[in-house]
Amino acid sequence: MLPADALAARIRAAPARLGDVRLVTVDGPAGSGKTTLAGRLVAALGDDAALVHLEDLYAGWTLTGAVARLQAGVLRPLAEGRPGSHHRYDWATGRFGPNR
Repeated sequence: MLPADALAARIRAAPARLGDVRLVTVDGPAGSGKTTLAGRLVAALGDDAALVHLEDLYAGWTLTGAVARLQAGVLRPLAEGRPGSHHRYDWATGRFGPNR
């Protein structure tokens, strides 16, 4: 695996394909280091990067609607040149919190 700084340089060099945004997804099995890699990558990319955890879009223990929320709140606006945002699920209250 590439160090985060080297991977960040490759990302910056790649053409934007989601409006003016470069979308990076990290996938893998549980415990494989996805969250660690994503955090290091966002740190290496700096203020221009934002991190969205897909599980923040789950409505509790169900996956139902998570992809639709990602599409409507983040991906579609970015593709249209607008800022994206999402509501993060708050496990303590059992509902979605304010926009992020």
